[in-house]
Amino acid sequence: MEIPKKYRTLALILTGVALICIVYGLPLLINSAKPETCMINGSCQHEGFADQIAYVIPLALLFGIALGAAAHYLFSERISVPKPQHDKEAAYLLLDSDERKIVRKIGEQNGRALQSEISRIEGIGKVKAHRLLLRMSKKGIVEVESFGKTNTVKLAKGAKTLFE
Repeated sequence: MEIPKKYRTLALILTGVALICIVYGLPLLINSAKPETCMINGSCQHEGFADQIAYVIPLALLFGIALGAAAHYLFSERISVPKPQHDKEAAYLLLDSDERKIVRKIGEQNGRALQSEISRIEGIGKVKAHRLLLRMSKKGIVEVESFGKTNTVKLAKGAKTLFE
C-alpha cells in the first residue's frame, strides 16, 4: 500500500511536533513531580521518586521503539523491482547455427523432440546430432532422456525461460 505524499508530509510534521513535545515536556513533567522535602514520616521522598522513574523508563523506551517503527514504515521508500525481460533473439545469438536449429525444432514439437527427428534436420546427421546434443546437455541447454531405441530431448528448466 503506497501512502500519498501529502499524508506522508502531514505524518512527518505530526511526528516532529510529538517528538519536540516529548523531548521538552517530559523533563518538565518529571521536575514538577520531584518532592521538595527529603524526609516525611522517616522515609526519604527522593527514593520513592526514583522508584517511580524506574517504572516510567521502560514505557518511554517502548514508546520510542514504537515511534521509530512507525516512522520507518511511513517514510521508507518502497522500491518495486521489475522482472527482467528476456530477449529471445538475444538468447539465440549465444548459440551456433546448428544449436539454433535444434532449439527451434524442440520448440516446434511443444518442448520435446526425438533425437531421430533432430538427426533429420537439414545439415545434421545422426553422429552430428549426438555430438551437438551432448555438448548442449553439458552447457545446460537441453536434457536428454532414453526413450526406447532413441532419446527424447527437451529444453532444460533454465533454458526454457530463455527460448520459449
